Amino acid sequence: MKVFAITTLCVIALATFGVRSGAVRIRYARMTDNNALSNSVKIDRVEPGRILLVDGREILLDDGPLDERWVRLLKPGSEIEIDGSEGYDDFLLWGNEPRFICGGTAMFRIPLIPHDVDGNRRSIIAAGHFAEEPEGE
Repeated sequence: MKVFAITTLCVIALATFGVRSGAVRIRYARMTDNNALSNSVKIDRVEPGRILLVDGREILLDDGPLDERWVRLLKPGSEIEIDGSEGYDDFLLWGNEPRFICGGTAMFRIPLIPHDVDGNRRSIIAAGHFAEEPEGE
């Protein structure tokens, strides 16, 4: 019984030292599916230089076609947020950008305690303005 008690104390001391020094990690990141946008609108389709919304509005992009990364992320049904000040025609477009979470550099990983990490962050897509409505409509 004495050997068991000494062995148990040694294991607990080594585990405590390993966790405190960073060699052993007992926490792990758990991704949560979040929506980082507050007032979002749905996309109907994305074309070079413009975005068509489900409600019929058309956004013309100021800097030409979207970055290739956003072309892959923005599919029909995706959401964006339009952020503009009153009195100005131009505005910023924001989107949900997926994050990458690194597990860390610990030598040993024992996943016991989760901590939640947001899976998306709010990122600027582009600047744009609404297309003018044709006369007579």
